[in-house]
Amino acid sequence: MTSGKQHGRTGTASDPAVIAAAGLLHHRRGWIWTLVVSAAGFIVAVAVTANVATGGTPYVLLHLVEVLMLLVFLVSLTMVIVETARLRRHPPAVRGPARAVHRTAPHPVLAHPHDRHRHPVAYAVGWVVLAGWIVAGVVIFPRLVDSVAYLAGAGGRATFTPTSYVQQCGARTGCTVATNGVLEVDGRPSAATWPAQVPLDLPFTVREPVWRWGLGSGLINGAGSAIGTFVVCLLFDGGTVLALYIAARHWLGRTRRGRPPGRQARYRSRGRR
Repeated sequence: MTSGKQHGRTGTASDPAVIAAAGLLHHRRGWIWTLVVSAAGFIVAVAVTANVATGGTPYVLLHLVEVLMLLVFLVSLTMVIVETARLRRHPPAVRGPARAVHRTAPHPVLAHPHDRHRHPVAYAVGWVVLAGWIVAGVVIFPRLVDSVAYLAGAGGRATFTPTSYVQQCGARTGCTVATNGVLEVDGRPSAATWPAQVPLDLPFTVREPVWRWGLGSGLINGAGSAIGTFVVCLLFDGGTVLALYIAARHWLGRTRRGRPPGRQARYRSRGRR
């Protein structure tokens, strides 16, 4: 809380109240980024899950990612509201200089992860988001490879035998019927899904998936479907690459011995406040 004198004067960059408000702005920005990333992850995971047959490890993993991203979104939204309320406790004479300090201070988003001791909730939530993106990206990647292979004309022919129907529901597309069945490649059967309703127990020839793991068990039935799959999977796997980069950068930063003198002085000054 600020004193009465602070309410009646203009804050400066060295004012403790200005420094505290700038810290709140920095912390809130981190939560806003987490909010955006978790919302994007949830939307893409829902879109991909809508095209996956019910059951199986990929379906379970993607639904787990959906739940994790939704929880992170709710936590991040709550923290943004809390940080905004705390920031509003400072008078305008303090918030103005604090925004100037926040804009000019050298603290890029990726270079300053939240410390696990000072901000344990933010630290844990950040790693949940990274883990969710990485797990979903690994499961989705075979589907990306298969869509590229389909458009390139790669892959052989296989026999698909329909065995049962399953509903696939999306928020914008409604519910459609897909067909589960058995894909035989060189006499070796494996589970697969055809993204449309076809007569049961009547085998027909399909394009063989190049990578039949994760979401690679889903068959592609046309160029339009392949292009849509490619775009969605590319966006999600692009986020996965960024998540791996952030995780690797954080891990490498923790393995370095000591901190640069500038950071040591900054952390010591924070500890005295």
